Formats: sequence, C-alpha cells, structure tokens
Amino acid sequence: MKLSASHDGHDIGEYLLAHELMHGIQHQHYPEIFEIKQNPNTPNDQRLAYQALIEGDATLVGRASYLKKMRVNWHNASMFVTNAKRQIVFREVNKAIENNEPINIGIHDFEDYFVYYLGADFVTEIKKKGGKGALDLVYKDPPLSTEQVLHPQSYIDKDLPIKIEPLPLPDGYRLICDGRVGEVEGP
Repeated sequence: MKLSASHDGHDIGEYLLAHELMHGIQHQHYPEIFEIKQNPNTPNDQRLAYQALIEGDATLVGRASYLKKMRVNWHNASMFVTNAKRQIVFREVNKAIENNEPINIGIHDFEDYFVYYLGADFVTEIKKKGGKGALDLVYKDPPLSTEQVLHPQSYIDKDLPIKIEPLPLPDGYRLICDGRVGEVEGP
C-alpha cells in the first residue's frame, strides 16, 4: 500500500502513517481523553483544547517521521511545517487585501489550523518546559480551554477558565442557546 496525498509532488505517506499510528497509541494509553472529547456535553472550547493536544502531538510525530525520511535535521526544522502553514494563511489574507476582497478564512480552516499547528506548538512548549515526561502528565490532566493551548504558560500555571454568569433576560425574551466560548471562538 502506498500513501500519497500531496499537491506538490512530495510523498507524505510516511507523515500520514506516523500521524495515524500515533492516534492508535494515544487511544490505547489515554482512552478517557477520547471519551470526553466525543461526549456531546463537553463544551466546544474544551473539546477543541483536547483535540489540539491529540492532533498537535500526532502532527509532531508525523513531522519527525517525514523530516527523518527527507534527511532533514529535526532540531533545525521543528517549526518548518507550522511556519509553512502560517505562510499559506498569511498569503490568503494578503491576496484578499490586495484584491480588496473580504478576508474569508473558514471556521473549519481555522479550527484545523488551531488543532494541528497551534496544538503542535502547545505540545512543543510543554516538552520544552518539562521534558518528554511532562506530556504524559498533560494527557492525564489535559488543557481545559483553548486559552491554555494558545498560552501554554496559563496551562502550566493552572490558570483555569473563568465562568461568567449571564445577566438575567429582560421581560419578553427567552434563552435560545447557551454554552461556553473560549479564546479561539470568542470575538
């Protein structure tokens, strides 16, 4: 079987295989994180934070495998893929500005960017601050908010999400939905 899914002619099967095998290992060692992530009662902000941990870790494993195959020094190239994705996003934004068009990066594109690339940044920062063993501890006590993923020091410092109580509804109004919005989904 040959895995290939690249528009630029590079065979990234090695990356995909390592990435997906890592998900199997994650599920084997930390099944509870997948159960919580898939629970419909888990707030979306927390679900995105869990997904960023899972996908960020698998992305780093895939990168390492791919870069090793390409004989690229992992230490010198650890930010290569993240920076490349950022450049793609910035290129799309700049093109829209140049053409005087609205900037439209779909929410799914941004969520993918968040969970895969900023998740990888979070995992990298956790490993940098606490070593490889620190990541095992994160799986046992995962980030509770996208804020903790975007700002890993807030996770390390156990800066928990703040619950804001809504104001009472004026007479004649009814609540149509409620939930928790985090830094990634917020204004």
